[in-house]
Amino acid sequence: MATKSANSHSLRIWFLLGAILILLGAGIPLLLPGAEDPYVGPVDDGSFSEPGIDEPTGKQESRVIEAAADRNDETGYSDAPEKIAGTTGVIHGSVGLGPKLIDKVTSCNLVLLEAINPNKPTSSPHQPRMIRKRLAFEPTRRMANFRFEDVPLSEYGWNLRVFSPGVNGSEQIVMLTEEDSVKTAHLDLRQATSLRINLKDQQYHPVAKVRVYLKPSGSDLMGRPGYPSNPDTLTDNSGFLLIENVLAGEYEMLIGDPSQPLIPPKKVVIGSKDTQLLQVEVPRGGNAVFRVSMPGGYGAPDVEVQAVAKDSKVYRQRKGKTDRTGRLTLEHLPAGNYFVYFTKKGFNQAFKEVVVPASGKVEHSISLNLAR
Repeated sequence: MATKSANSHSLRIWFLLGAILILLGAGIPLLLPGAEDPYVGPVDDGSFSEPGIDEPTGKQESRVIEAAADRNDETGYSDAPEKIAGTTGVIHGSVGLGPKLIDKVTSCNLVLLEAINPNKPTSSPHQPRMIRKRLAFEPTRRMANFRFEDVPLSEYGWNLRVFSPGVNGSEQIVMLTEEDSVKTAHLDLRQATSLRINLKDQQYHPVAKVRVYLKPSGSDLMGRPGYPSNPDTLTDNSGFLLIENVLAGEYEMLIGDPSQPLIPPKKVVIGSKDTQLLQVEVPRGGNAVFRVSMPGGYGAPDVEVQAVAKDSKVYRQRKGKTDRTGRLTLEHLPAGNYFVYFTKKGFNQAFKEVVVPASGKVEHSISLNLAR
């Protein structure tokens, strides 16, 4: 009986020891370093965003804009605009070729220039920013696509232009905003203009064998017009002149000797049409200068002067009035003889016969007498 009681007591001890060992085995991982349960954060339901790297306060560091998806097409930049997260957009689109330019134009340059008025420097604290990109055309293709990424939003907008040597390129203003930060633009390249000039004098006679010069004027930004391939050419016997491959833009036209042109330099605006006709009047003849005086030698103002051509088959006259000093110049009178009449209220009419040379000037003095 004693033996049976002893055995029961031993079994209870072993069961107790086993339970203790099980409990100790389960608790050991809780005591080991690094064995804690991983923290499970809140589920991202749109209300939580991972914090990024804080920008330093004050002036942002200047960064170069990545101008295109294909980095090999980039040609570089002027100025380094600031790239600020959340304030950039995308401009994409296409450039088309005119039908006569296929297989002649293989590439072009795109320029994205901030549309700040360069003539008003106080309108912006910085110079206009610029992004440039080179675009290639595949053989026999009339269109190529482009894409500008990370373009800063600007209150002035962006002027997008396309250029290629010897041809006309279009341009377009693009405005990016936070609400509309992706814009599409379509540009084109067209054949340069053939400029046809016709010079006539005041009598509609052709001005032949006269040299004409075209000088680009206005902006000197990249892609603005350069000198035509033949910037100076003589007019033919009919007064006509053809200048090929003139790029669109503003020019100054000089007729005759550039140091002493026949007329003041003329502003000419060339468009993007295939051909353009420009008619210019070039008055020819001499100048007749008159000085009209009253008794006592004082200049006679407001004297009506009428010059009538004597040896012309067609009645031809020129009129004018003297200034407050009594002077008047009748310019570009065709060479020949003229009857000139001088009329002023309160004075007798005066008359003089004048010979006008083909060039240069002739001067005459006339005295008026009081009417009786």
